[in-house]
Amino acid sequence: MWRCQRLSALWVAGLWVLCWPLGARGDDSDAAKLKEMKIADRQRVLADWKDLPVLPEQSIRNVLTFKLVDGRLQVESGLAGKTLVNARIPLSDLNGDASIVIGGAGSGVAAFLQFQNWDFSDPSLIEDHIQVQSIGGRISLNHDTEYFNHTETVTLQLDNDPTPAGVNPAAPGATLRIQGMGVNGDAQKNDYYAAPSMEQLRKQHPEDYDRYVRPIFRALRQESVIGEVDDKTAWQVLSDGWTADPALAAKVNEIVAQLNADDYAARAEANKKLAGMGEPAALYLMSSTIPSLTAEQQGRIDQFLVTYRPLNDEQVKSFRKNVDFLIDCLTSNDETVRTLALTHLSKAVGHDVQFDVKASPEAQGVAIDKLRDELTAKKAN
Repeated sequence: MWRCQRLSALWVAGLWVLCWPLGARGDDSDAAKLKEMKIADRQRVLADWKDLPVLPEQSIRNVLTFKLVDGRLQVESGLAGKTLVNARIPLSDLNGDASIVIGGAGSGVAAFLQFQNWDFSDPSLIEDHIQVQSIGGRISLNHDTEYFNHTETVTLQLDNDPTPAGVNPAAPGATLRIQGMGVNGDAQKNDYYAAPSMEQLRKQHPEDYDRYVRPIFRALRQESVIGEVDDKTAWQVLSDGWTADPALAAKVNEIVAQLNADDYAARAEANKKLAGMGEPAALYLMSSTIPSLTAEQQGRIDQFLVTYRPLNDEQVKSFRKNVDFLIDCLTSNDETVRTLALTHLSKAVGHDVQFDVKASPEAQGVAIDKLRDELTAKKAN
């Protein structure tokens, strides 16, 4: 059995096994000692897997495929079939030693899936361990990083199942726990966040989401899946760089004037006109300052904009400077969103960012991966 650095449940030979946390190793910066530790740990992992068959080398994207369905994260595998899979698997695009267990599978969907990867290649670490588990509608992603003088554990749990009878309907759909342990086993960090969904977790805690959740999906080559931005969120953040067509501005201003009509029916009709115009009217109202609005007009405008403002003011300010979020917006199907995101991104990093907003989706995908590597590395340094 491999070592676990936090209390967690693992599926081994058909049994749930609890693994208890161990303290971090002593501070020893000697290169020879580091190499010795890495070799010993890798030998331990391979010894545990010595009887497993070895599958042909392939991409991590075929082994694990994440996707969002109605805002909920799902994981599938190209290895899923009608028979049990329990094997080592060499990966062409991920450092380390990996294994996968799949049970009750059919048509790419597994009743149970567990993937692990142990990476000993980083010279600053003893080891880096990623584990993905999926059982029914519940997904757990764990990322354990062991340094010389401390360990760090990140656990993201997602519950995609409808609330069973008798279970608290207010239970969170997404939880994130970040733990740090010192050399003597003393807790250095223990943060816990809960939200109704992964998207809400991202909006409520963007800094920790970017720092701890993104690296898991980045390592698995699927960061774009969790970076998908809904149109309303993108437009609310980027609307300050948008200029309305004069004809649109004139039409919306005319309706806004009617919102202050003496006759209630006329005011109600103006509200219907705004609703009928939808997003273009909302964009104009969010990006423009209309002078001398009465309380009646402002109240009706605010009411209309509620559905177009999923973020609060502080979140908007934060996302306008958030490099990861702005790169996410480059994946939008809307060229205007991509153009506005590129302008904000260049401002956020302090130089012009090269990206073709008119390129094919395939070419843009390659360019976005390159930008993530370049700009994320600069931000980390």
